Amino acid sequence: MKNFKILFLFTLIFCVCIVSGCGTFNQAYYDDSFASLMNSAKNNLNAGEYPQAIILSRSLLDAEPENAEARAIIEKALKKRPELSTLFKKGWLGS
Repeated sequence: MKNFKILFLFTLIFCVCIVSGCGTFNQAYYDDSFASLMNSAKNNLNAGEYPQAIILSRSLLDAEPENAEARAIIEKALKKRPELSTLFKKGWLGS
């Protein structure tokens, strides 16, 4: 009976956490994070840090595949350093 009470208590706490919204999606946090990563990618591009700019932009494209800004950053970086196109060959990289 004691184990049942403990199990019931943990189940109740779990349900309260789920209902209260512990795991809900917050669009504002997503937008802020996306904008922050986009700014970092732009800064890396402007600083000549092309691999970092490409990696950040690729992660942005994973989140939003149709994002024109991220695609433009990648295109500009690849014009400067075409050999970095290997960063898009995920099979070669093992990911």
